[in-house]
Amino acid sequence: MKIVYFIIFISFFLFTFFVLLDLFKVYKFDFKNINLFRPTKRNNDGKQAIKLSNLIKLPEFIRKDLLYKIDLLNINLTPEVYVSNCIINSIFFLLLAIGTYFIEPILGIIFLVVFLIKIYNEFDKINKDINKKRKVIESEIPRFLSYVIQNYKTSKDILPALEVYEKNASPYFKKEINITIADMISGGRVEALRRLDMRVNSYEFSRVIKAIISVLRGDENIDYIKILYREFQVKEVEELRRETILRPKKVEKYIIVLTILVVVMYLYVVIIQIFKEFTEILSY
Repeated sequence: MKIVYFIIFISFFLFTFFVLLDLFKVYKFDFKNINLFRPTKRNNDGKQAIKLSNLIKLPEFIRKDLLYKIDLLNINLTPEVYVSNCIINSIFFLLLAIGTYFIEPILGIIFLVVFLIKIYNEFDKINKDINKKRKVIESEIPRFLSYVIQNYKTSKDILPALEVYEKNASPYFKKEINITIADMISGGRVEALRRLDMRVNSYEFSRVIKAIISVLRGDENIDYIKILYREFQVKEVEELRRETILRPKKVEKYIIVLTILVVVMYLYVVIIQIFKEFTEILSY
């Protein structure tokens, strides 16, 4: 009977939840490919959770840290709106945990654990995005340096190289290059490159920027950039070799997990069958 109550509650809860979300226009689901565990796309104009953000008061050190990370990703959100987005994207499981606890306490605890995992992932997503952006840009360094070296054959100005490479860059790097080009047109080359270095926030990329700035100032010739290019090419090959070695191990890990699941399934069936037989024997 509890299962029937649970199904009725879930159906009514989902219906009420989606109606309220639609009425208040605070959240949108993709009904074509709905996945509650997948982080939803945040609306960059900050309208999605603006009402809730007005009620949130963050400690100054947390606000400054979030503001710095948001600036690194060039997201048009305030820290309060970012936090409210994280809460809205996770609160479904909290409400579900509260509702199901009165029907079946164990289910309420399970959904509470899911809520904690979900909200942690939401808050940690900005760190993952920053790391992903950094890795993507670092992986492009050899290709970017090849454009810089080619450009230096005709001119020591970095702007033409950025304008050419921008057409072939990844979305992350393309956005940064667009900002840097605009900075260079309105201001100085060196300051624009320094701001680019701060936004990317990568030690490897910082070495490249410092070398380019040195060439712009006339402190060094392009030989050092060529050395960096060869160094990063070697690192790229080593990274590909490492990925090739690790890939079979990852496959083996999944095969082991799958084997364990199959064994557990068969053991479950066998134990259930033995229990039924034992129950029938006792009934006689």
